[in-house]
Amino acid sequence: MDAPLAVQFEYEYDCPLDGATSVRFVSTANGGREPFIYSWTFTNASIVTSNQPNPIVDFFQRGTAQLTLQDANGTTNTYYVDLPIPEALIISESTNVINSTNEENPDGGIELVLENIGSFSYAWSGPDDFFADEPAIYGLKDGVYTVTVTDEYECTFVYEFQLPAFVALPLSIDFVKLNYDESAGGVTMGWNVLDGNREYTYQIERSFGGIHDFSVVGHIASNSGGSVDGSYQFVDSAQHARDGRYYYRIKVVSVDGTKPVYISEIRMVQVSSKIGTETWDLYPNPVNGTNLYLLYRGGQLGDDRKAKIKVYSPSSGILLLLEGEIGLIDLSNSLSKMPKGLFFVEVQYGGKSEVFKVIR
Repeated sequence: MDAPLAVQFEYEYDCPLDGATSVRFVSTANGGREPFIYSWTFTNASIVTSNQPNPIVDFFQRGTAQLTLQDANGTTNTYYVDLPIPEALIISESTNVINSTNEENPDGGIELVLENIGSFSYAWSGPDDFFADEPAIYGLKDGVYTVTVTDEYECTFVYEFQLPAFVALPLSIDFVKLNYDESAGGVTMGWNVLDGNREYTYQIERSFGGIHDFSVVGHIASNSGGSVDGSYQFVDSAQHARDGRYYYRIKVVSVDGTKPVYISEIRMVQVSSKIGTETWDLYPNPVNGTNLYLLYRGGQLGDDRKAKIKVYSPSSGILLLLEGEIGLIDLSNSLSKMPKGLFFVEVQYGGKSEVFKVIR
């Protein structure tokens, strides 16, 4: 006579990756008569059912697992678990980035809000050895701030926030373009002046690495470089392939010298002479506009000339899967689905994989 049939399972999990948590199940059967038939069901997972003894399943959030075992006698036994597993973090739309408006007494801030429920710890780092352990931080100068969030399962998630330099001043200059364009030979600037454009000349100034060392890189007269409606453009070709952060401002001087000198807000652009790897280039990066391209610059490939591209944002959980012919791949359509800030592009080709960090 067969012993009563009993079944159970144990499981192990990894920390979330690309919005999913991988869980490995190991089942144990006692009693009954072989062979056994395994019938698994899952919720909030990449698969709903499985007939494997020890499946590996990706869960998109906390879910359930149930195993029903049937032996050769037709006897069944069921084991069920509500899985307490780590989840991918989701940054709430309530998260607020406050740009600094005071150079002497920085007043920028970042208020990080998570949609997840649980216990989290925070470790911020930033310019000038900045450190904090709260979700909201204040008194910030311009720069890049990185936070490592650790959940109750000891899983860590890293996010970056960028605060641009900003100075609020009287004259209204509306920047409509500021980006590094290698084909144009440097940083391309565009701005509008809503009134008084015929009474001023515009002095373009640049500082490298910070906002304390501005020098003049060009002039635009009020009746040149733009149209009569006050639209102007300038290309800074003086700086060459020196990678880093460049800050720009426009000093506005009246033609007759009788009016006060105004200085625009300060804007920053990241310049990289070679964005990408020896095999691929991703440009423009940071993104300024609606275009994004991936260009293959490597050697000859075999018959497989397809590339699989993954565009994803860990903060929002958005994941796009694309495929293209290796060469010049247009990723522009994916931009409208990506949030402002940091996201990633992963390209898989010829058995290899490369990941790019993109700032929008």
